Amino acid sequence: MICKFCGREIKTANHSKPEPGGRSCGICTEKCVKKCEIGSKGTANWHKKPCVACGDNPYRKKHRWDGEKWIK
Repeated sequence: MICKFCGREIKTANHSKPEPGGRSCGICTEKCVKKCEIGSKGTANWHKKPCVACGDNPYRKKHRWDGEKWIK
């Protein structure tokens, strides 16, 4: 499986279900989980405020926020 943000290979268990739009690797999600109070609590959502405005949101690499959703 390939990370939807950076293209790195993700090693997953054979039984894991593919997520809609693909999966993200630990490197792309690391800042969110380790540095952000919201992310460290597991309540971050890259598609809702305040996370859409975060500079560490991995969608910002190849997408833009149109006010409602991320556009590639």
